[in-house]
Amino acid sequence: MKTQIKLSVEKEKSPLEEINLAAADLGSQTFRLVIFNISDSNIKIIKTLRRNVRLGKGVFYTREISQEAFNKGILTLKEFSDIIKEQKVKRIKAIATQTLRIANNAKDFLIKSKELGIDIEIISGEEEALTSLEAVSMSIDTQDKPFLVVDVGGGSTELTIAQKKHDNKTEIISCRSLELGAVTLTENFILNDPPKKEQINELEKFIDRLIKPNILKFANKIKYLIGTGGTATTLAAIFHKMNKYDPKIVRGTSLTYKWLQDIIKDFIKKDNKQRQKIAGLEPKRADIILAGSIIINKIQKIMNNKPIIVSDAGVLLGIILKMIKEEIGYVKPAHTRGLYV
Repeated sequence: MKTQIKLSVEKEKSPLEEINLAAADLGSQTFRLVIFNISDSNIKIIKTLRRNVRLGKGVFYTREISQEAFNKGILTLKEFSDIIKEQKVKRIKAIATQTLRIANNAKDFLIKSKELGIDIEIISGEEEALTSLEAVSMSIDTQDKPFLVVDVGGGSTELTIAQKKHDNKTEIISCRSLELGAVTLTENFILNDPPKKEQINELEKFIDRLIKPNILKFANKIKYLIGTGGTATTLAAIFHKMNKYDPKIVRGTSLTYKWLQDIIKDFIKKDNKQRQKIAGLEPKRADIILAGSIIINKIQKIMNNKPIIVSDAGVLLGIILKMIKEEIGYVKPAHTRGLYV
């Protein structure tokens, strides 16, 4: 599959008054909200919010959002709605991914969210990958070399191979969305705390079977491996031993294959309560960080043990960039350099 996306539009609209906009990324593990101010000359983040909802708990098996997760999700959207009203937001763009793609009761969730003034758009796996790609392309310098973007979420993993061209276009070479997420793999394979050796072995075999056919043939062509999404950014926070998450430090962090192998061994030895004490690891991610980390480490191995460069600029920043384009008609690299979400 080869297609192209253009990261800038030359034709500009008429001057714009200052407005507040909101972007929301409603994932299988985390709901995130950003309120930002936009004008012709400046784009500024006003407020960011992240809540570990785990909407996708059990959905892989049941194809239903549980009542507990449903209620928690709606309560979180009520919190988002209140902030949106308080900040006098002109428009919100809310995107949902794997859980609402597959849940039979997704329609009920959409109805409830609409009652709160939040109209959710469910995007396909490919659209999710391309939204991340646009943000990553403008936040990490890939020097016109082929690169693989790995977005490990709670319910799915997106793998996008692309290359920047000299005309500021990004050529998409391959784009895949796999039903392979940190939450779903944890529920399927990691059944003991700490996990048993055979559970890890089975998990690794399963990941290999799904991922290898999609990227192995590109292994010798890829120059850069870039990770985005909750697993990658959490690993960067652990690497820096962060007490408070800082996206400015996370962006551009390089994690070697050996470092990740070693931290995975540490995760395996620890139980969930012990993992919760690791600096940089959000306690509510402690049970799923192992599965997500193994996905990334397996991809590193297939890609000849390449380090993975972490970008905080994933789906959420991709949504923001789309909204900027819709309002002022273009996006400049300068817009993203100062945007950390």
